[in-house]
Parts: sequence; structure tokens; C-alpha cells
Amino acid sequence: MDPYENGLRKILNFGHTIGHAIESSLLSESKVLHGEAIVAGMVMSVILSVKYANLNPATGEIVINKLLSFFGKIELSNDHIISVMNFISNDKKNSDGNLNFILMKNIGQPVWDMSIDRNDIIEAYEAYIKL
Repeated sequence: MDPYENGLRKILNFGHTIGHAIESSLLSESKVLHGEAIVAGMVMSVILSVKYANLNPATGEIVINKLLSFFGKIELSNDHIISVMNFISNDKKNSDGNLNFILMKNIGQPVWDMSIDRNDIIEAYEAYIKL
């Protein structure tokens, strides 16, 4: 844990909340590389950014397509969502019962400490599966 993870420095965790949860929940079943899990988390964070941070959907699509063109997509299933959500619920960025994320309102314009509803995280996860 980074003791200096405050303010703007928080943006370095973009995609990590979901990514670490994916990595941890799949650890015993398959070999998902850290970077692969983080990129999946970044894609889901872009999906959430459209809803919560008013990211233009066309911009979100560009970012998602670019990420997937460089890093590919990992195979996920709905079977892991409960485990993923359990890990997210225990993330160090959460406070006062809120699930906090780093999102983006535009390319190069991050926002942090965005409280995200559990159902929207599940929807972003399911949207990733369908990509």
C-alpha cells in the first residue's frame, strides 16, 4: 500500500480496483497476468466513466478499442462476479461503505473517489464479457 496515495497520485490506480479483484478471484483457477487483469479493469472503468463521469461514449469506445487492440481481452465468466465483488468490497480505496473508483471524464482528465453502485459494477463486468 502506498502511504502517499493522495489526490492526483490516486489516478495511478485507474483500472486497479476491478483488475486486482479479477486477478485475485481467478488466481487459483487460471493464469491471468497482472497486466491483463488491470487492462480488463481499465476497460470496465471506462464503461463506468461514461455513466458516472460523463465521458463521451464515442471517446469511451475509442479508448476501449485501443486498449483491446494492444492488450487483447481475457476470458471472464459470470461465475466469478460474486468473488470479484467480494474483493472490490474490501478494496483499500473504499471509505464509509462507498465503493470508490478512479474514472475519467475525458482523455487526460481523471476523477477520483467516485462512489460507484454495486449493480453498475456488475453491469460493466457483464458488458466486458460481451465485447
